[in-house]
Amino acid sequence: MIGRVNDELRAAIAHAISQARDFDQLLESIVDTYFQWGRRMGPLAGPIYREIHDSASPASAHRLRLLNELMAIFLAPANRTARITTEPLLYDAAMHLVEHLGHTTFWPQPVSKKVRLQRRAVILQALHAILEVADETGR
Repeated sequence: MIGRVNDELRAAIAHAISQARDFDQLLESIVDTYFQWGRRMGPLAGPIYREIHDSASPASAHRLRLLNELMAIFLAPANRTARITTEPLLYDAAMHLVEHLGHTTFWPQPVSKKVRLQRRAVILQALHAILEVADETGR
């Protein structure tokens, strides 16, 4: 089951990414798609989160595959800019952030729209901080 829902998430993210015109829209598309997916998963969000982070569970392989696919998308020549890091640990950290704040948005109970929008904003701010490489001026 986790493989199926993870494949659904991966397909939705790939579609959202294909529509993005720039880095900001790319990040927003990924976060919004993850939140839409989380809303559909509802009470399953917590158990899925636990399974994908249990190295003894076969579900953890699905998370690793998704992480590698997302890194490949970010680093593909079509999406590559000087602003995006190539450090794999930073992608893993970014994914942990999205997964944690995302799953707690929908499990054990969905949060209010106000809190959901606040978490979305925090995730986007953090993703920029994690994935963007400073230019020559340090910005």
